[in-house]
Amino acid sequence: MTDAAGLKRRLRVMIALNVASLAIAAAAVVGYVAGHVAALGPVFVAAIAAGVASQIWFIVAFARAGGGKTPSVKA
Repeated sequence: MTDAAGLKRRLRVMIALNVASLAIAAAAVVGYVAGHVAALGPVFVAAIAAGVASQIWFIVAFARAGGGKTPSVKA
């Protein structure tokens, strides 16, 4: 698998994980606020942490593939 294909796959996985994390976090907030279910507070925090972790996972792969390199400019 080429770097571009691997990054494209990781991007899709990251987007899917972020959408799922958003849905879980939104449901947890509604249940916490409207339903007064205190146990959903940690669920919200875990969902946000999972979304951030998936973004870090993608950024690390992007950096390892050399995507973060910028060409040097000589004045």
